[in-house]
Amino acid sequence: MAVTVAIEPGGPKAKRWLVTFGLDADTTVTIPHGFNGIPDHVEFYALNALAVVPGAVSRGTVDGDNIVMNKLPAVGSGGAQVELIAYIPNSSL
Repeated sequence: MAVTVAIEPGGPKAKRWLVTFGLDADTTVTIPHGFNGIPDHVEFYALNALAVVPGAVSRGTVDGDNIVMNKLPAVGSGGAQVELIAYIPNSSL
């Protein structure tokens, strides 16, 4: 199973995604955000113990088109789940 990304309701100023790294070998996912600009702020939260290990999941690059998430290829890390929230540019957090 590969990385899956499901968009969730995010409200008027943000978008939310549920990211699941299916296999230990899944290390990167690129999420097109569709903001037509760089998000004001990006947050991510570990949703299960597999994603809580320090450094297991990290935010990579963020640009005007995509958000990149990274995961270490550690044994047993398949199934790590992360909630990703990106705030629309100029949303005045």
